[in-house]
Amino acid sequence: MQNMKSVSLLLCSSLLFITNAVRAETLFGGGIITVATNETILVTTLNWNFNVPLMVNLDGIDITLSGAWYYGGSVLAITGPRKLSVTNPQGGVILTFQRLTNSPVQTIMTGVGTTNVFNVPNGKTVQFFHFLGERSLWFQPNSSTNWFQWYSDDAGTPSVSGPLMVRISPSSGPAVWSYYFTDDVVQFPPNGLVTVPAPVLQVNIEKSYNLTNWIPTATFHTEAEAEAFYRLRMLK
Repeated sequence: MQNMKSVSLLLCSSLLFITNAVRAETLFGGGIITVATNETILVTTLNWNFNVPLMVNLDGIDITLSGAWYYGGSVLAITGPRKLSVTNPQGGVILTFQRLTNSPVQTIMTGVGTTNVFNVPNGKTVQFFHFLGERSLWFQPNSSTNWFQWYSDDAGTPSVSGPLMVRISPSSGPAVWSYYFTDDVVQFPPNGLVTVPAPVLQVNIEKSYNLTNWIPTATFHTEAEAEAFYRLRMLK
C-alpha cells in the first residue's frame, strides 16, 4: 500500500482573499452582460421563442441562433473581458447565469476565414462547453495526419485527451468555444443556487512558480458559515 503524505492548512472563513460570494442573475427579455477581466459567466438557463432567431452580439460580432441550435440544457461559458448582448424581436428571452472569478476556463472566439489552433499535451484532457455560433471544431492526434471533426450539436460536449491539436476554423459564421483542462479542477455552482438560503462562497486555489504570477488551479463552492474553519489537505 502506498503511503500518503499530507499537508494541512487551517483556513478561517473570514479569509476573503480566497473566497468570493457567488450569485445568480437572470435577464428577462434580453440585455447586456459585461464580463470583467479574470471573470467567467456560466449560462445555466437559456430559453426563447424558437420560431424567432435569437440575436447574440459578443464583442461587436453578431451571432444568430436558430431553434435548431438549441443547447438542450448544456452549460455555456464565457471568460472575459467581453461584452455579451442578447436580443429577441419578440422579447421572449430568459437567461440565467452565474459569475466565477479566476477560473481556469478559457474562451476562444474565431471569425469567418480565420483559424485558431492550440495544443493538448500528452496526459492532459480538455473539456469543452457548448458552443455559440458555428461548430467548426476539429482534432488531430499526434499519431495521425488526419483531422477529425466534432459533428454533434446536442447537449453532449466534447472531451478529448492529448497529445493532439485542436483547430477552430469556421467558414460561414463566427464560432465561440470555451474549455478547461480537467487537471485544473472546476466545481460548478449547484443548480438552484438562487434558492439556497445560506450565502455561498467561491474558494479559489492558485499556484505560482515565483510567488508573483499566480495561476488558478481549482475552484470550489461551499456554504458560508460565520463560525466555521476550513482545512486544506494536500496529499502526495
